[in-house]
Amino acid sequence: MDFNSFLTNLNSMGFYDFVLPWILFLVIFFVILEKAPFLQSDTSKKKQIAIVIAAILAFFTVNFPVNGIPFGIVLSNMFGWTGVYVAAILVVILFLGMGGLNLGDITGGSKFILGLLLVLIAILVLGYAGFPLIHLSDMAWTFIFVAILIGGAVVFLGSDSSGAPGDTPDKK
Repeated sequence: MDFNSFLTNLNSMGFYDFVLPWILFLVIFFVILEKAPFLQSDTSKKKQIAIVIAAILAFFTVNFPVNGIPFGIVLSNMFGWTGVYVAAILVVILFLGMGGLNLGDITGGSKFILGLLLVLIAILVLGYAGFPLIHLSDMAWTFIFVAILIGGAVVFLGSDSSGAPGDTPDKK
């Protein structure tokens, strides 16, 4: 059996739709219950009680449909798209680095601007890739891409050799 068949069999058995989300929420609820004040007594059964309560809560959580879609499928889509966002952001950062640009120089050291820039890039990349977050036509996405490209060129040309926009070298 090859690896693709193995993954397909896991999917058909409900591993991704039920088992993994159930384990995820079992652990989350167990950790929360371990810190709960009502289970902080000196009884030796507190861990067993926390496991039973966490298992029951995990079953209810996994069974909860989100807009008619099973919760496991929602989680699979969410984590899948999160991976796409992270990959898109890393590709942009690598391209900027290969071009000799540093994100700290572009944002002036502001973490807020850096975060805003990365979120904007991720939204644009995923929107163009067809992620249903923003519904625009292909022509609109192409226009946005060209506008950003032209704006980037103008900012790049308007900066001095250090890359800081608006700075001009001192004339002596």
